[in-house]
Amino acid sequence: MKKMQFPIFAALLVLFTMVLSAPGQVRRPAKRPLKQVKQVKQAVKMTAPATGLLYKISGNGLKKPSYIFGTIHVICQKDMFPMTLLNSHLMASERVVLEVDMDDPAEMRAAALATFMPEGKTLADFLTQEEYDKVEAYLKKTNGMTLKYLRNIKPMVLQMALVGAPKTIGCTAPVSYELLFLKIATANKKPVEGLETAVEQLTVFDEIPLEKQARELYEATQDPERGVDKFASLLSAYKMQDIDKLYDEVSRQQSDQKEFQADLLDKRNILWIPKIEKAMQEKGCFIAVGGGHLGGDNGVIKLLRAKGYILQPIKL
Repeated sequence: MKKMQFPIFAALLVLFTMVLSAPGQVRRPAKRPLKQVKQVKQAVKMTAPATGLLYKISGNGLKKPSYIFGTIHVICQKDMFPMTLLNSHLMASERVVLEVDMDDPAEMRAAALATFMPEGKTLADFLTQEEYDKVEAYLKKTNGMTLKYLRNIKPMVLQMALVGAPKTIGCTAPVSYELLFLKIATANKKPVEGLETAVEQLTVFDEIPLEKQARELYEATQDPERGVDKFASLLSAYKMQDIDKLYDEVSRQQSDQKEFQADLLDKRNILWIPKIEKAMQEKGCFIAVGGGHLGGDNGVIKLLRAKGYILQPIKL
């Protein structure tokens, strides 16, 4: 297995914090003839409340069960669910599947390069000098960051860094479910795979013009309490273990960027399903993705059920 690149990933991790996690609950249906599939789907839709973050996936010809868990990419340790149950299912699996293969050095290097603005652009090209100075002062105060070395980084990346700031997240040493899963997989020589490349993931954010990214970064630094409140709302939905409520909260916070939300969640979910199916058909997998991907009509949970898989929620 390749050596993990923690310093590079730490920079990228900030980017992924917009997507959180949550649950979904479904009864395990009895085996039925194919002609009744439509009725089964309708019954599931009507009667199955979303009440879990962790699911066992079986049926549809799988030789071994797989598991899928919704994460928060950056979280305080005090807010995490106990790792014992999660780790037991990871250890029982033959492969770990994350959004991105984070133990691939080439993957991480490519992603790091993708965080830079094109054509030598800098943040100063999109803000007045006064605004630029205010952003730098805030980043220094909250994250110890200076724009001297970061002025070419895309504004959205810098804004995501604010999500991991102690004031926003509520602790000085946030942790990552993904890094913990990666560490366990590495120690136990379990292969790690990604559902997409890090560059593909970063490209989603390029749908937002740099001018708008810079403006949102400036506004975020001038109204930090708004960021605190937004993260608290998402964390609350996550800890309730209700993927649909979480998805609704993400949608509410992105109500002014509907197309971006579709690219960030729904479109990626659809692209992931064939890859998840292929991985599960080959080996028993432990899959971890941001919880925002689990809920909604185009969420991973409903998409897998529509394919005929049985997803049983496991209460944490």
